[in-house]
Amino acid sequence: SQAEGDTGGGWAAMAVVPVESSFLTSLNVDRKRALGRQKKREELLEDTANGKDILKHHSELQALADELDEKVEQKLSANEKAFFVAYKSFMFTVQKEFKELKQKADEEETKTRRDAKIQSLEKELDWFMNEALRLDELCKKYKKELDKWKGKADALEDDRQFLENQIKQAKRNNKSLRGAVEQAQSSAYAALVSADESKQQQLLQAQDGRPAALELEDASQ
Repeated sequence: SQAEGDTGGGWAAMAVVPVESSFLTSLNVDRKRALGRQKKREELLEDTANGKDILKHHSELQALADELDEKVEQKLSANEKAFFVAYKSFMFTVQKEFKELKQKADEEETKTRRDAKIQSLEKELDWFMNEALRLDELCKKYKKELDKWKGKADALEDDRQFLENQIKQAKRNNKSLRGAVEQAQSSAYAALVSADESKQQQLLQAQDGRPAALELEDASQ
């Protein structure tokens, strides 16, 4: 993020501050030494013939060196600022790209999880479809068995109805036969009774006729 980029730039700036401070301190020390050496040179060269020229050229060279140092320092400062600007821009770009890559990675991970979930659901769908086909086959098989047993039940019902009608007819026939038997028994009994009565009558008649014949026989003797 931008805040993280600013923080990174701040840490870099803080890391450079001690270096810059020590560098300026060393420059101040060098200047003091240079001033001390310059006084010694002036003391040595003041009484010589070309001492003033030498000191003049030395001063010019020293001024040129100081100016060069100042320009170098300005250039270094400008380069340092440009470096930090470029560094912050680069770190911002890097962090932006990192954020985009992280977002893409998260999207890929989400897509991978979604694909895995879709594959799992497809497997479950295949299982349920196969199970539905298996259950449909079982239903058809049981339907055939049911139709078969229903046909047998219908046949048994027809047989039961036929046997029931036969039994009813047999009962009616049995009743008719029983009536006929009873009637025949009654007729036979009546005939038997009539025959017995006829025999008894004949016996009585026979008994009544024998004494008369005996009397006739005795009378003839």
